[in-house]
Amino acid sequence: MADELPLWFPPMSSDDSSDSSILFFQNLIEEAELQDTGTSNRRRYIELQREEGHETLMADYFVEDPKYNEDIFRHRFRMSKRLFLKIVSDVEENDPWFVEAPDARGRKGFTPLQKVTSAIKQLATDFERRWKGDSTGAHSGSSGRAGSRRYGVGRVVE
Repeated sequence: MADELPLWFPPMSSDDSSDSSILFFQNLIEEAELQDTGTSNRRRYIELQREEGHETLMADYFVEDPKYNEDIFRHRFRMSKRLFLKIVSDVEENDPWFVEAPDARGRKGFTPLQKVTSAIKQLATDFERRWKGDSTGAHSGSSGRAGSRRYGVGRVVE
């Protein structure tokens, strides 16, 4: 095995044999950690600005005096705001995936409103792609998040 650490034995002296043994094992552990080629704890994190996204979504469509009126909402989402909010409420009640929960790092996750908005957008994009005759699936993506996307969209459709 080429990945094995080379064996190295510390010089033994009668004075400090226990100190040198501890030092030897500390160095050995540090060396092993440096040479570790397995899964890395250094993952890249992309800040998604979830809270700001939710605030923007609320300000644009769902506050008392929104930035965009009901007609623009209906045009963009292809449904009334009332129906959209009913869908959010029903999906959140019936599927735990849509409930707001912390992510793996313990940070605040996406809100149900954001998740359903994303799912509706994906449904609209897929419908438009199919309507135009693109059956190649070129827009379906192959990222690791594709499974969760399909899961979320499937729940909205049900």
